[in-house]
Amino acid sequence: MKRKCPLYKIKLGVKGQQPPAYVRAISEHRIHMGGAFEQLDLDSVIAFTPKGRVEKNSKLIDLMLKLNARGVVFSYDPKSMVSPSWFMARLQDQGKLLGPYKEISWRAPNLWLLTTYELV
Repeated sequence: MKRKCPLYKIKLGVKGQQPPAYVRAISEHRIHMGGAFEQLDLDSVIAFTPKGRVEKNSKLIDLMLKLNARGVVFSYDPKSMVSPSWFMARLQDQGKLLGPYKEISWRAPNLWLLTTYELV
């Protein structure tokens, strides 16, 4: 699968506005949420059964696809072992995610933006 090249769809958040529900981090057996996750009736932490490498865990893949379908966005974290945005890009590359996903990143502590990554 191939992602569209730039120009990407970008939406700037309003300074101080709460960001939408987003996957903040993926750990060995948990998905950590941020933003307005309560509006989607989600918990701040979503557990999954650890099974092998995180990026090959079928339970985690299923959860991430379901979160994407509900409109959850995925953080860009270059310091993380498994960045949520990288995880979703990998699912697109493998043909497991056939639609778009949105990445959230920050320009300043209270100023975020969303970038939509679509397939060609």
